[in-house]
Amino acid sequence: MQPTMEIRRPEEIDIRGATVTTKNPWALWILTFITLGIWGIVWWYRMNRELRDVSRAYDEHFWMPPAVSTVLMALWPLAWLPAVATCVISSIRARSVQKGLGAEDRLVNPLIATLLLFVVFSHVWYIQRALNATWDEAHR
Repeated sequence: MQPTMEIRRPEEIDIRGATVTTKNPWALWILTFITLGIWGIVWWYRMNRELRDVSRAYDEHFWMPPAVSTVLMALWPLAWLPAVATCVISSIRARSVQKGLGAEDRLVNPLIATLLLFVVFSHVWYIQRALNATWDEAHR
């Protein structure tokens, strides 16, 4: 079977009172690459905000606000350790939300997401692809 590029349009989905948006992971990766990571920083904030909102819907709160996580990720060009830390923390947050929603397919693996951080912004593709599957499954 030939790998195919997943084409999907953004779709807003309501999950337990929180609004999340599916996104095309390939388009997200290309925009992040073309803008030298700037769009990835915008996406990082939005993704963390969605995870925060969904987690609040089932009373699980996280200690790191989306803005702090975004600032740490934005430090990537200057210092890689804060970006690695926030990638691990946000991946754990995503995995926790996925488990809270009962999603078992494509769980975000913090180690893989962090390793992909070093492969030309590939972590954005990996995490968004997994979240799309979760949002779709929770929406059904």
